[in-house]
Amino acid sequence: MQLEFFDVPSPCIGICKSNDKGQCIGCYRTRTERLTWLNLDSEEKQKIIKRTFQRMKRNFHSSIDLDSAFLKAESANFQISKETQNKIKFFFSNSEKSEAAFNEELKDASSKTIIALMWLLKNVFLTIFLSCIATLIMDSVKEANNSLNQVNSKDELKSKIKKINKEYLADYRAVKVSLLNIRQEKNKKSKIIGTLELGSVIEVLDESNNSWIQIMTTDNEEEIIGWVYRRYTLPLRN
Repeated sequence: MQLEFFDVPSPCIGICKSNDKGQCIGCYRTRTERLTWLNLDSEEKQKIIKRTFQRMKRNFHSSIDLDSAFLKAESANFQISKETQNKIKFFFSNSEKSEAAFNEELKDASSKTIIALMWLLKNVFLTIFLSCIATLIMDSVKEANNSLNQVNSKDELKSKIKKINKEYLADYRAVKVSLLNIRQEKNKKSKIIGTLELGSVIEVLDESNNSWIQIMTTDNEEEIIGWVYRRYTLPLRN
């Protein structure tokens, strides 16, 4: 058992508004996940964080919009003056600016500008960075899905798995049988909440049980979280 010295911090960044799917536009948790957060153990919180990364990727915009970042700060009651905003915009105004030039400008910056930059780094840019990581993972998953969803046999599946880029797929497996039931609980008599076909790529949330694994998949953009028999799946990355 792994010892846990630190609790998983809440991903809330102070922007508590929901989109049309009921997900917070700030932390990407569902209403239920937000309401039950304090009562969850660290393992469950880590699973929620993984889900938010996937949701974040779907809403991710590749460019840094500083005006939106300033609005986020205002929504979180962190005031950044117009003068400081203009200085920050100046810092990011030239993508060709050398590191040395940027450092010199930073040395001359006021304490208010530095504090504002640190807030944006923690509450906005870090989120974008994590979104970039999530993007890499989701792109790898999409590539794996496109490669594996047309296979006709277990042997063909194994052959194609060897050829795909597996760098970001340590937590993913592929279904190796023609049809696999997703159960609500890790019990063969439990309710069936979905099915998976040969070659389906699934994310593993919990593999602590020798016989069952908890997985997450999507059906028409709706998340399905349940349990399947481990022996009917293959790891994408050993």
